[in-house]
Amino acid sequence: MQPFNVPCSQITTSLLPFSKGISEDVKFQPSELGILPVEKVFPHYAVPSARKESFRTWPKYITVKPKDLAEAGFFYEGVGDTVKCYYCGGGLRYWDPGDEPWTEHAKWYPSCPHIALNKGAKFVEEVKNKQKGEVSANSSRTANIGVVSEPKESNPMDSSAVAAVREFVDDEIVIRQAVEYAIKLNHSKDIRSITALDLMKIIEDIREGKATILVGDETREHAETILNLEPGSIRKPTTGVEGNKEDIEKIQMEKQRLDKQKLCKICRKATAHVMFLPCRHCISCPRCAPALMKCPELFCMKKIKGLFRIVP
Repeated sequence: MQPFNVPCSQITTSLLPFSKGISEDVKFQPSELGILPVEKVFPHYAVPSARKESFRTWPKYITVKPKDLAEAGFFYEGVGDTVKCYYCGGGLRYWDPGDEPWTEHAKWYPSCPHIALNKGAKFVEEVKNKQKGEVSANSSRTANIGVVSEPKESNPMDSSAVAAVREFVDDEIVIRQAVEYAIKLNHSKDIRSITALDLMKIIEDIREGKATILVGDETREHAETILNLEPGSIRKPTTGVEGNKEDIEKIQMEKQRLDKQKLCKICRKATAHVMFLPCRHCISCPRCAPALMKCPELFCMKKIKGLFRIVP
């Protein structure tokens, strides 16, 4: 993999005022505030379909798929395996088998707005840390030969399951129920043996009414402990008409209505979590937002001067 062109620094955008109470001596760059520029080096390729179309003559012997490259912001100019990003203008070539477009994009052009918009700062940081880890591992491999260390006991909250699920699910009650149910199914108090995928499946079953949370006090207390909750936070099962079929159907209908409101008004498929500035409407997904020049919200139509990624 070889990069060429490093034009991210060439992208400029006017400073956007956000508070009249800030002293004029204090200056902020939009990027420091998480505001992404709308100017693109190759605006024609801001539309995903245009990028995909550019790969019609992509060499078949190259294992990296055009679809993945287009999603990562790249388009093909028809020379070798050279691709460029429509947003930052950065180029990559000499693709190797196993190269992942998003990762390579973030590795060589970490300041690219397309990466920030679609993946966020956390992803870029993870790529950087992975690079540092690989260098560190290679340098210390010789010194560690023959050394066997005892595995350390870690806090269950530091494991992949609960921490990872919280990135996607903001309903704490459902997460508690999923952990409680997982412990019951696993017949073990070691939450580390349960993966994030297991918990997500349980959460899906709970929301669809397929999983019933009925466990004893001991299991409930353990679930509260690993979630760092106050004793008694997880309620005991009750009897009566709670959770009857009508209530479940109402909840499901309300959830469907809210989910529909969150959909991107352009593609009607992905979640809308990109805010347009200065109008502050959040009605588009990261894939559709870069192609827009004006806010499509009814009665708005203001010129978009900046984009802000809202963590979904």
